[in-house]
Amino acid sequence: RLGQVEQDVERTRTKFEEDHGRLTNQIAEALGTSHRSLLERSEQHAVVVGDLRAYVKELTGRLSAVENWLARTSRLATSDNDRNVLSTLARESGVTDTDSGTGGEGFAASTRPSARSRKTPPGWSRRAHWLVVSLALLLAIGGVGAAIRFQLLRHAPATGSSVATLPTGASVDARVVAMAKAGSAKAELVAGLKLLNGDGTATDVPSAAYWLRKAALQNQPVAEYWLATLYERGRAVPKDLTQAMQWYAKAATAGNAKAMYRLGVAYAEGWAGTPDYVAAAKWFSAAAQYGIIDAQFNLGVLYERGSGVPMSLKNAFTWYAIAAAQGDAQSKARLDVLAAHMSSSDVQAAQAAASAFKVLTPPPADNDAPDPAVLARQL
Repeated sequence: RLGQVEQDVERTRTKFEEDHGRLTNQIAEALGTSHRSLLERSEQHAVVVGDLRAYVKELTGRLSAVENWLARTSRLATSDNDRNVLSTLARESGVTDTDSGTGGEGFAASTRPSARSRKTPPGWSRRAHWLVVSLALLLAIGGVGAAIRFQLLRHAPATGSSVATLPTGASVDARVVAMAKAGSAKAELVAGLKLLNGDGTATDVPSAAYWLRKAALQNQPVAEYWLATLYERGRAVPKDLTQAMQWYAKAATAGNAKAMYRLGVAYAEGWAGTPDYVAAAKWFSAAAQYGIIDAQFNLGVLYERGSGVPMSLKNAFTWYAIAAAQGDAQSKARLDVLAAHMSSSDVQAAQAAASAFKVLTPPPADNDAPDPAVLARQL
């Protein structure tokens, strides 16, 4: 009996140790999971706080600028030359007439000065002046609201986005919205572009940025391109040329022609610190093959100057001629200038090369947004 008791005790001890070991492992695993979850939430919280601080800093600067603008406007309004208020403020603020939404900005703008001039209408009155002041205040207040709303949407689940308010009178929109919420990258892209362009719904750039980011994170080149434009211009997101350049690079590498051109501009202007004309020439050349006129013009500029490529008036003439054939007036003007410094044989060779040039068709999947009707049928 004593031996039996000892065996029972041994079995009980062994079982206890096994149960104790399993319980210890389960507790350790549960604690590890909880710890990782807490770390992830902490990191997410830090990102949100960082973004909010950046927005507050940016908006503070904007409000200060508005206050200074109003102060200068008040002083100018008391003068006898009220009709010069706009032009004076523009000069003080360093305002230019370059359209930031066109392809000719930045690097190209240095060789393409705007032909337009900013003039104040002769009938400018104080009443109209104060109307502009009121509009400026409304825009400033609207910018604050949009920035705060974007912070709420950016880290929120898809169901919290205003995409849910897209008109659903057409079954196409309803299905696209539903698929966007379900995680379809193409549907997220379509929803983002609808909100960005006000297509069938009110324009909502913060919500557009939310959906474009989700699609871009799923490797949609068109979404990557448009998200880069938002970072480049500071629309609904903090202006960040580094982020813009990264998204342009990703879209360009995938085959997006517009992103290739903008990446060339980024290298030429030195967004990463200093200009890199070799890389700029590479991406301008890639975009030029797909028929981007500004890329063709800029490539001509690089060959004419010998920046990033060997200096060659013949190659510069060729690219100017290619752009001019598509109706670019400034490229045509450069042809006349270069021809005066080239031999007739070089001019003829360059013209022949331009005539033989064939525009490549960019990959539709990497350059065109999905058609909502087709997408709805596919889904």
